[in-house]
Amino acid sequence: MGKAKACFLAAVLAATSLLAACGAEPRESSQGAPNGESPPTATETASPETGEEADREAAAAVVEQFGRQLRMVSLLAPEEDLKQSIRDHYGEYVTGELLEAWLNDPSAAPGRLVSSPWPDRIEIGEITAAPGDSCEVTGEIIEITGDEEIAAKIPVTLRLVRQDGKWRISEFAAGEPVEP
Repeated sequence: MGKAKACFLAAVLAATSLLAACGAEPRESSQGAPNGESPPTATETASPETGEEADREAAAAVVEQFGRQLRMVSLLAPEEDLKQSIRDHYGEYVTGELLEAWLNDPSAAPGRLVSSPWPDRIEIGEITAAPGDSCEVTGEIIEITGDEEIAAKIPVTLRLVRQDGKWRISEFAAGEPVEP
């Protein structure tokens, strides 16, 4: 009987361990993703199997992340500091051509003009596929005050292109601020 109990307990223990392992959450490896692959960055293009919706989501993520960088670029900073800030905060989101244009004329770059209100984010209105590997995104830059209240909304249009498997902003145009 003792041997039967031991076998039974071993079987129960093995089954419990197996069930627990099957239901466990995958843990990140040292490379970041559960399967050991590097996790995709927001600017990476979706694989062909995921289709147009995934491309829209990837393009939207680039615009949203770029929008969160706007407050980090003080347009009133000394020119060399401003240029470095543009490189640091916008470089991974825009094409080389747009980055170069902003570095040549920093006054054309978007960013923060005063301490309050400041640009908080870009809220996306519409994403439209465009010819070639590109899309157009319309939305609004939301400026907020220190009290987290919306001070202004600035209409914005961005063109994104796919370069080396990543979405990048190639054109940026902002309108006049509108009070909410």
